[in-house]
Amino acid sequence: MTTEQIKRLSKAHLGQVAWNKGTTYKLKQTHSVEHCKKLWENRRKNGNDKPSLESKNKMSESRSKGIKEGKIKTWNEGLKLPYKSRPSMKGRLAWNKGLIGYNGGKKHYNWQEGKSSELYSSEFNSRLKSKIRLRDNFRCRECFRHQSELRTKTTNRPYRLHIHHIDYNKKNNNPNNLISLCNSCHVQTNFGRDEWQKYYQNKIRQII
Repeated sequence: MTTEQIKRLSKAHLGQVAWNKGTTYKLKQTHSVEHCKKLWENRRKNGNDKPSLESKNKMSESRSKGIKEGKIKTWNEGLKLPYKSRPSMKGRLAWNKGLIGYNGGKKHYNWQEGKSSELYSSEFNSRLKSKIRLRDNFRCRECFRHQSELRTKTTNRPYRLHIHHIDYNKKNNNPNNLISLCNSCHVQTNFGRDEWQKYYQNKIRQII
C-alpha cells in the first residue's frame, strides 16, 4: 500500500473504537520456569529441538486441566459475538418455488411417475443381494472396482456394492434385471434412464 492509501484509511477510521479495546488476557503458567528449562535441556541433549509426542500430550493434558479448573482463560472467553446464529431451514420453501419456470414434481424433466418413492418388495432382501454380488465376482460392472476397495468419501468407511434395478422397477427382482454397481456409478443412472436401461440390458446378456 502507498502512503496516500494509508492516510485515506486512517482518516476513514477516525473516531472508531477498536473491537478489542478494554479486554485483557492474563494467562497463568501451569509449569514452573525450572521445569521448562529441564524440558529444553533434555531436547537439546537428544538432538531434537521439537517436542516429542509424550511432552505434547502432557502439555495438552495440563492445559485442559487448567481450563477446567479456571486457571487458564481461553482467548474468546467473555467475548460477545456481533452476529446472530443462522436460522434453521426447516419448514422453509425453496427460493424459486412459485416463480415462472419452476419445474418441480410432475413438471420436472426427469419425472418417472413417483418411482423413487416406491417401496422395495420383500423378495429384495440381503440373500438376493449377496447372490447378485457373488455372480458379479464382487465387482462393480461399470468401473470394475472390487468391493474391498470401496470407501465413502466423507467418513472413509467401507461399504457393500449397490444392487441396481435395470428397468427401474423395484418389484421386478429377476436376477436378469439386477446388476452390481458402486455408489458413484449408481448415482449416474438417475439421469438418462432410457439409455442406461438399454446399456445394462446388453451388459447383463454378456454376463449370463
